[in-house]
Amino acid sequence: IPAVSSGKVMVTGASGFIASWIVQGFPEHGFSVRGTVRTHAKGAQLLETFKKHKEQVRYVIVEDIAKEGAFDEAVKDVDMIVHTASPFTMRAQDADPDELSVPAVRGTTGIPLAAAHSGTALKRVVLTSSATAVMGHGTEPRITDEPLWNEEAVREVREKGRGTHAMNKYRASKTLAERAAWAFHEEHKADLAWDPVALNPPLVVIRGGGPREAERVPVPLLPKCCAGEDESRRSRCRRDFVGGCARCGRSACMYSLKSEAGGERILVSAGPFVWQDLVSVAHILNETRIAAGNEVYDPFQARHLVRCNTNKE
Repeated sequence: IPAVSSGKVMVTGASGFIASWIVQGFPEHGFSVRGTVRTHAKGAQLLETFKKHKEQVRYVIVEDIAKEGAFDEAVKDVDMIVHTASPFTMRAQDADPDELSVPAVRGTTGIPLAAAHSGTALKRVVLTSSATAVMGHGTEPRITDEPLWNEEAVREVREKGRGTHAMNKYRASKTLAERAAWAFHEEHKADLAWDPVALNPPLVVIRGGGPREAERVPVPLLPKCCAGEDESRRSRCRRDFVGGCARCGRSACMYSLKSEAGGERILVSAGPFVWQDLVSVAHILNETRIAAGNEVYDPFQARHLVRCNTNKE
């Protein structure tokens, strides 16, 4: 598929944090944006955020991405789709895994179905997946790259159901949704004029400096680390992370426009960390409120279990 150089882009879940960076990037490259949101209140927030691009940014309501035909109207006449909408909750411990997986899969496959039925001139579908769809757990340091899949999380969901670890329910949903997207394209590619791209960013740790400047809320784990409530997390090796969403959003814009991005799965990573790295930065920024944690910690000696191969970035 040739590079997409102009036209209309539909961004799902457009009021979300990562999505807002993606929305911001397209008008700056000459595109108009049709963002899907669940409520008019979210739509109004979107328009206020991008009021300097008021002629290029519009919204449509999609209340339930898992509903059949949810995107039938939204996809009409778009040249490209960036799909970011996916259910996520930190309170999934007692939830049925299907509460995450079913809407994630239906939303991902519902978009190309809607596009096919409406006869649009769609050229590319960019799926904002997750590094959690690529990497599972391990006990030895390793490099992870795009051919890998998180079979571990999917297996745990199938074996344990509601008893699955909360985050593995989310990881399984992202894995199943992305696989469904690739399977749809493989099955129907002879009849499709568009190609897929999957972007796989890791954990977003700090929500700061985004298009909505007031949104500076860290994920729930960080305050616990900084407050000393969970000492073990400070030295635990964790997955790679994106240091601010600008990198992910800009990558989505750049990669999705290039011809060579078609058909690719792309890990987007700023590098590995342990929780003490975050505690140390937080302490520097606010010494009076945030304890230093492990003051003898040496980041150059940290042992990271996972590093992402980002050669495609």
